[in-house]
Amino acid sequence: GPLLVILPVLSKLKLGLAANAFGSFYAMVGAGACLGAAMAMWRPVSDQKLGMLVLLANAVGGLTLFSLSWLTQPWLIAMNLLIFGCSSGLVAVAGIHWFQRGAPAQMLGRVMSILLFCVIGLLPASAALAGWLLQKTGLDQLCQSIGLVVVLIASGGMFLSQLRNMGQMEAE
Repeated sequence: GPLLVILPVLSKLKLGLAANAFGSFYAMVGAGACLGAAMAMWRPVSDQKLGMLVLLANAVGGLTLFSLSWLTQPWLIAMNLLIFGCSSGLVAVAGIHWFQRGAPAQMLGRVMSILLFCVIGLLPASAALAGWLLQKTGLDQLCQSIGLVVVLIASGGMFLSQLRNMGQMEAE
């Protein structure tokens, strides 16, 4: 959600770039997401490492958002967004795998519909909140705040055995 607000402001106002750069930045996120999803499918992670992988990938995503506040070279921003997309794609595939494995078969449709609502349905609300925060704080502070929150949540999750060991859950 926040990238829907951050990237247009970053490309046009902070960097003074044209619309094609804006599109290229989004393309890097998409290419990274495809790469991350392919990596997750090509080399599946063991159940023992799934939780830690998801938490680390989220932390990397948070660090890339944080670093958008000080990057000024378009090619570095593009590489940063590729890494962000890669971590997001990896988390998406690993997370859906975990949800599908952990849900009882008779509840799988309901679980997946709630998951998709959270991923897709809350995107506009997340973007609206990011836009409001952008008006109140500014681009650099928004990137730093969102990135820091993601890193702190992912790092905190590493200390909770239920999250760190989530791949080892048994389906009921």
